[in-house]
Amino acid sequence: MNSKYFEHIVKYFAVLFACLAVGAVVRIASLDKGVDSYTANIIFWCVSILGIISYALIVLILDGIIKNKKIIPLKNKVKNSAEVFKPVENLENIKKEQQKIIDQNEQDKKDIAIKYIHNHFALYTSEEDLKLLCNYVVLYSEKNKVDNIKPIKIEKLSNLDLYHFGWNIWKHFNVRNQFETAVFLKNIFSESLKEVEPESIKRHLKDDEMKGIITIKESLSD
Repeated sequence: MNSKYFEHIVKYFAVLFACLAVGAVVRIASLDKGVDSYTANIIFWCVSILGIISYALIVLILDGIIKNKKIIPLKNKVKNSAEVFKPVENLENIKKEQQKIIDQNEQDKKDIAIKYIHNHFALYTSEEDLKLLCNYVVLYSEKNKVDNIKPIKIEKLSNLDLYHFGWNIWKHFNVRNQFETAVFLKNIFSESLKEVEPESIKRHLKDDEMKGIITIKESLSD
């Protein structure tokens, strides 16, 4: 016989015996108080049956509590696991969205700079050189090396105008230092700035802010 099955039989017989014993004690007490035998027997069986029913109810309630205690931690564990892994699953999406925002911001800055160049150089250079200047500035903003430069030819704009242009572009993108910006100006406007060294250009980028055709701007979108 299965040992577990035998344990259940012993347990139930013990409970039955205990309930009958309690019933017997109550029956004897009832007889001592003058209750007749028929009534005492009814009391005996009622007490015994109530004891068995009470035991069964207690067992059912305890089993339910134990099962709930086992299930709830498991649910919590699963829930916590989901909470831990959910951000990880979404991390790549978050990175992609953030990169999209960064890329869009950079593109917006380029668009603003190109519009600014058109507005301030269209009257003073050729259409071809205007396109070249826009391309050079885009390369500058991306921190790419500007090779095979064809110098931009301009008319009526002074060195001060070019310095102010360099300052405005430098501040707008904020991706290079002022000396690099001065070298950039020297390279793309090499004919106009052939007598000026980059270090001198750097020192004069913001001279006389409101003088000239091109002035210092707090924002290129203004």
